Amino acid sequence: MPTSPVRLAAKFGEDGPYWGGTPHSGLDFDGDTGDAVFAVANGRVKEVGMRGSFGRTITISHGDGVASMYSHLSATEVNVGDQVFAGDRIARMGATGNVSGSHLHLEIQLRGVPTDPYGFLFAANPGRVSDPPAWACRIYSC
Repeated sequence: MPTSPVRLAAKFGEDGPYWGGTPHSGLDFDGDTGDAVFAVANGRVKEVGMRGSFGRTITISHGDGVASMYSHLSATEVNVGDQVFAGDRIARMGATGNVSGSHLHLEIQLRGVPTDPYGFLFAANPGRVSDPPAWACRIYSC
């Protein structure tokens, strides 16, 4: 995640013309190209590279089927297999992929299906993953 203060540009589950007719699968944090991006939890890097409309992306596995995905990055600072800890700088914000400007797209996934990152990040017990909503299960096959 970028450091505070940040502006939330798009919420999880929002409808809009940008996401191919499906609800938005993460949180979009507004920022400038080059802003630092930090790991939200301890884990191991499982993917670094270009990922279609998501642009330059990092995916970190946190165990128990939970992963965080960081997209539209201008630069990455980790490699596949690296161990990272919550708060480690892993990348720089950018505008790669299908975007209208620089921002961080953050997803929290449970067994590959996007779930609401808000609770994982900001709930009374951060780090807990909620079950994916019905629309995500229809799209991503829970």
